[in-house]
This record gives sequence, structure tokens and C-alpha cells, in this order.
Amino acid sequence: MNLSEQAEEIFSGFGRRFNLICERKTYDDGDICVVYDRQIGLQEKVWMCFGNIDEISFGVGEFFGGSAFPCPEAFDGFIEDMDGILSGRYRIRYGWFRSVLEEPFDKTWKIRERYSGPTWNGFRFKVFANTPQ
Repeated sequence: MNLSEQAEEIFSGFGRRFNLICERKTYDDGDICVVYDRQIGLQEKVWMCFGNIDEISFGVGEFFGGSAFPCPEAFDGFIEDMDGILSGRYRIRYGWFRSVLEEPFDKTWKIRERYSGPTWNGFRFKVFANTPQ
């Protein structure tokens, strides 16, 4: 199984596990993009892509995303992040010009990943934690 096929299996596995419907597009060069729009069991739009030969990336809502390479080494971290987000185990805390992915730690939260970009989110703070069905 090549890397594109492995990524496609990972993406569709999330849909099966969390009972989500997606739109999928495969490009001639092997790039794959999957979009899970807001639906029962998913309160924010989520997209996942595999491209550039060995890079996997994702976005949640309008203001959080990440990417990693090289694959296949990056697959494990990606699966852990997406599983945590989709299951509601992890949360995303939005703030001014930055967002963080947090995981539970004792009785508080620990930052797992940071995202910053030039996007204006239009609000001070927001916390997103999915509630799957």
C-alpha cells in the first residue's frame, strides 16, 4: 500500500469510527483531500489532506490547523491528534491571533500543539471540544 492509499484509509477510518459523512477528492498526482462538514456528531468543519508526496495536514473550524511530514512517520501523531479532536478528548482554545490544541493533564489542560496565523478570528476567546454522537 502506497502513502496515498494509507492516508486515504486513515481518513476514511475516522468517518467509520465516528459515523461521519465526508466529501472526498483524489487528484491525479495522488493528493487526497477529505472534508467533514458540520453534522450530527461534529460541531466544526474538519478537513484532512495528504499531498506533496509525504505531508499530511488538517484544519478544524476556521482558525486551527496543522501539518506534519515525512510520512509514514507522521501518521501516528496525526492519528492521535485527530482522534483526540473528533472524540472530544482534546479541545481547541482560540485566542487573539493564536490557537492551541490541549489535552487533559491531571485536573487541568496541557498544550499539545500551537497554531498561529495572520487570520483575525473576530472574538476574544472560544473553546471547542467536539461531542460525538
